[in-house]
Amino acid sequence: MTSRTRSGPAPPTRSCSPATSTRRSARTRARTAGAVHHAGAVRRVPPGDGPGPGACHEAQALAGDDDPSPYIAEISCALSLGYGHEDFRALWAEVEKRAPHHLAAHAAALQYWCRKWRGSHELAEEFARRAAAKGSPGQLLSLLPLYAAFEQETTEEEADTDAFHKTPELVAAADACLTDLAAAVAADPADPWIVRVRHLLAWTLY
Repeated sequence: MTSRTRSGPAPPTRSCSPATSTRRSARTRARTAGAVHHAGAVRRVPPGDGPGPGACHEAQALAGDDDPSPYIAEISCALSLGYGHEDFRALWAEVEKRAPHHLAAHAAALQYWCRKWRGSHELAEEFARRAAAKGSPGQLLSLLPLYAAFEQETTEEEADTDAFHKTPELVAAADACLTDLAAAVAADPADPWIVRVRHLLAWTLY
């Protein structure tokens, strides 16, 4: 809020666009939410420690060899309990073996590799880039590089948003995602992920 004295007019304020203001607010929320989690980013917690992982492991033992669900469910345990990187890679290998193009699983795994949880911007970007490269048109795995970029921008306090959104890598990722989105709409316009992809494209391209 601008201060005002009795003897003169209020000093000028610096205005910002609604998009810039929104991005600043998002960065503040993301930094606050991620501060505690990132503090324990690489500590090692046994995956079987606690009722959450235990229930997942029991479900994994009962599930069929092609059922990824109990392994995907354990990703939340990995975030909250702070699985070490090698433990998480072993878990992810089980998911990928059963469902190599499962978009929700990839989105959850990307959160693990984000700086605000257990990784870094570089690890999240690497995971997202590899995942997008293996996707076929319409599978929407091209969303992941945009998602990783969104996470980076909203957690970096001094990010230059104009420069960030004009990098060749992000422009190319947005173009690929637009093509992927068109294929997804043609295949199934009711796919609920389409809305999320459109929102993230709007954030990236605005």
